[in-house]
Amino acid sequence: MLKRVFFLILTALGNASMTLAAGDVELRILASSHCTPPSVIERFERQNNIRLRFEYFESPAVLDSYLQSTPRGDLALVRNHFVRPLFENGQIARLDPVLLPNLKNLDPRACGQASDSDQLFSVPYIQGTIGIIFRSDLLGPEKPLWYYVFGWETGSIPFSLPNHYRDTMGTALIHLGFSYNSTSPATIGQAAEVIRALTGHPAFMGFLDSDETLRYLRENFIYVAVTYNNLAAQAMAGNPNLDFAVPAGAGVAWSFNYVLNSRSQKAEAAHKWLNYLMEPEVAAEVSAWNLATTPNLAARPLLPPEIRDNPVLYPPEAVWREAEAPRDLGPASDSLFIEHWSRLKQ
Repeated sequence: MLKRVFFLILTALGNASMTLAAGDVELRILASSHCTPPSVIERFERQNNIRLRFEYFESPAVLDSYLQSTPRGDLALVRNHFVRPLFENGQIARLDPVLLPNLKNLDPRACGQASDSDQLFSVPYIQGTIGIIFRSDLLGPEKPLWYYVFGWETGSIPFSLPNHYRDTMGTALIHLGFSYNSTSPATIGQAAEVIRALTGHPAFMGFLDSDETLRYLRENFIYVAVTYNNLAAQAMAGNPNLDFAVPAGAGVAWSFNYVLNSRSQKAEAAHKWLNYLMEPEVAAEVSAWNLATTPNLAARPLLPPEIRDNPVLYPPEAVWREAEAPRDLGPASDSLFIEHWSRLKQ
């Protein structure tokens, strides 16, 4: 089913609108929705005579299948740990730093999360952390450990986990004292068993996509969730009883990075889009619109104080320093994660 969904996306890309004016260029971009303000897109199109055609999809699993495909789009927005294998497999092209002068605005830490510190084949777009959102009025203000979720033995508070195999199993591994990036079959199996025990708990509300998590929090269907800091910031904006914490010394740092399809014939236009997104004013607008942490250091002084000073989006340096960045684990380990995940979802 997953491959069929992605095939339909690629077919749609191949059947792009033919109504472009003579001389216009169209860039086709694969990305999760809710990631770019319409005003940012419209301004770029108007200034550059380049049309952006986005193909959106909600499930990270569909984006993940980029690894097994040869999409016909020009650019894709992918999680940091996919960047290097995509390049090594010849699916994405090396970027030209001469065409990306705004690379100087980026935070070196965010660049390193993709194992691409020189930005040879990716550009960080948004970044963040994985932690626990919880109802402090019901559960108290103490900052939780991963045990708060994965050791849920007698609690009756409704809770959920992300519908993403690496993030759910990775945080369970951290709870057990292992690395998020563990490749040990034994430890991966232990993490799967911890999660399996939770799936039978009457308070477990399921593996939820981000939009579902946000809706369930707002409608009081769940009171605790493992989730992403940008989603937590959105939920907390409408509920003062919600709090978010990254367990001390045991966090996860993620980023979404733009990559250029090696089959694209529109590299120059693609570089214009990437360089435009790194303009401080544009990056600040993106961060303020989607409540996601920008990796653009030059943009941060331009943010409204309520965003720039929000500790959920811009936590202390120690949180970033101690957080583990997802890495490519190789096909064998990734297949093992997927195998366990498939059984957990049955």
